[in-house]
Amino acid sequence: MRLLPFAALLLLSSVAAATPLLTTKASVAEGTFCALYACALTNRTTVLAETLGLLSFSYVVKGGILIVGRESNMAIISASLNVSPSSWDKPVVRDFLRSFIGLQIEPNSLRRCVRLAMYTGSSIPTPLINGTQGAVSFSVDCQAQSASTVALTVHDQSFQPR
Repeated sequence: MRLLPFAALLLLSSVAAATPLLTTKASVAEGTFCALYACALTNRTTVLAETLGLLSFSYVVKGGILIVGRESNMAIISASLNVSPSSWDKPVVRDFLRSFIGLQIEPNSLRRCVRLAMYTGSSIPTPLINGTQGAVSFSVDCQAQSASTVALTVHDQSFQPR
């Protein structure tokens, strides 16, 4: 039997114990999720610079694409993990949800959400969960991006565009 190195065990346990990233100004690229899944920044854009000044950061990760939305003050307002529909039960999905909202979603609920999203197509997000974790009010949904990609997205429910 092969044992994981101590550093890997420490890294894996810190994903679950870390403060959720949603609403924080923490660096995603320097965080535990990106350490585990080798995030590589591919794009940084300003969305509606003349009115909202929101920022979007796109990363390629092992197992998919991560897109993080931030306010101009750098607070994280959303994060989306684009993966293949068959990846709903992979560690990258569990670690994404734990990293951004601090919760693990019941596997059957997640599977149903992904299946329904693929069935309904890209026009309608399929709600997975709404909740509160500490002072953070959040929602999670699934939405088909194409026949081979689904986006799992977490949203800060208290975000109000200025």
